[in-house]
Amino acid sequence: MSSPHPAARALALRLLWLEIRSGEDVAECEAARRVLGGLRAHLVAIAGIAGHRALVTRAHALARRESAWLDGITIGLDGDFQGLEEAGRTLQPGVRTSGVAGLVAHLLGLLMAFVGEELTQRLVMKTWPDARIDAIPGDEREIAE
Repeated sequence: MSSPHPAARALALRLLWLEIRSGEDVAECEAARRVLGGLRAHLVAIAGIAGHRALVTRAHALARRESAWLDGITIGLDGDFQGLEEAGRTLQPGVRTSGVAGLVAHLLGLLMAFVGEELTQRLVMKTWPDARIDAIPGDEREIAE
């Protein structure tokens, strides 16, 4: 799996867009942290803490191939991404958006591979009821604006 599944990429963009447009002045890295945190409970319920950490570790490894700036991020024992905001702080918005979108998309892609697209969509909609794949933003530029 080198690039994320198109449905996973679309869903990742939708989730980031929803968090950024939440009205709380959320930047891309904070939106990614919220999305990853929102998915955490569902992943832990399905795969346990160790399984969740394994999935986020693999998603991070895949996303780093596309966005080298993600090398500055570490994953804590609880599966939390540490240093995300610091690593992205000095980057251009488009570069930052592409990296966090890739990180979330790879995690969603792994989840889709293990439990299927339909169950992934249902799990996501428990936290983000407006996160339909067929209602995605146009592209990454819309998120970075």
